[in-house]
Amino acid sequence: MRCAECKGKGLCGLPRCPIMSRFYAQAPVRPSDHYQGSAPSVFVGSYGYPKVAGGPLMINDADNPPDWVARGLGIEDIVGIRARTIRGTAGTGRLTDNLQEIAISSKPLDVEVRFTKPVAFDLRFDGTIAPVGLTGAIRKMDVLDNARVDRSVDRATSDTDLSATDAFEILHASGTDVYQITQLLTAGLLGRKRHVVPTRWAITAVDDSVSSRLKKKVARYPPLGGIEVFSASLYGNHIVCLLVPGDWKFEMIEVWRKQSLWAGEDETIAQDGEGLTKSGYSPSRGPTTRPAWRSPSTWRAYSVLHGCWCSGASPASTGRRSAPGWSGRRHGTP
Repeated sequence: MRCAECKGKGLCGLPRCPIMSRFYAQAPVRPSDHYQGSAPSVFVGSYGYPKVAGGPLMINDADNPPDWVARGLGIEDIVGIRARTIRGTAGTGRLTDNLQEIAISSKPLDVEVRFTKPVAFDLRFDGTIAPVGLTGAIRKMDVLDNARVDRSVDRATSDTDLSATDAFEILHASGTDVYQITQLLTAGLLGRKRHVVPTRWAITAVDDSVSSRLKKKVARYPPLGGIEVFSASLYGNHIVCLLVPGDWKFEMIEVWRKQSLWAGEDETIAQDGEGLTKSGYSPSRGPTTRPAWRSPSTWRAYSVLHGCWCSGASPASTGRRSAPGWSGRRHGTP
């Protein structure tokens, strides 16, 4: 079953898509044309750019993966949250002020939204954006709360002479989560020439800028004294990270078992990597099938980082997205 390729079209031959069924089971029984409640984030599509559509994501729960992990939510819990989430859509021109108020707030704001008709179940799979269960065209929207703005966010969004990339660095250094930085960029609140940015593009821009600057910082650290190994498991994925002394570079290898998301009848292995410098983004569009080699049955992801990490530093200390529960051990240089 190649679920990522099928996206609910029934290519596997099963009478019902198991992923779609799980979403349907969690969706509201009676969709409504009215919503009053929390809007924790915003979403802007890329179709038809620069004339794009977007709106709030509405759910009386957190729309923040680190929060889901910290609360110990299981896969079924997360499926339930995403199935009940409503993606409101309208031309961004008339909703820009509302979207900016939601994006800049450090706490979810309550909104009241009237839709042109009852929201519809509209599950779509995407390689970048998490799926949402319900979609509705917005007829009228009001923000009922006042935004609570962190000081660092207020400074970055108020400074129209500050470039977007510098704003990313300042906000990340101040402890602002990359998810909120992405929201700020999406809503057109960062940079010198400000405009609404499709969420997909904002994710790429923020992740690339923040990680590139962190890489330059890490590359100046002294080399490790020996090989270190760390591992963690989350939501059916087992991750192993090897830190090896030497010049900075990384190699990532993913192993997908038979009949898993990307794999078919054969085990699938994908590999990517780069040195201190790179040109463009990764050419990978997802794993490609190769002969299965070095594929232990106990793990799916394998990563090697060569050198330059501080001795004793774990992957969990290098970014806010890391899963809790990293365990590690140090080995002498062979």
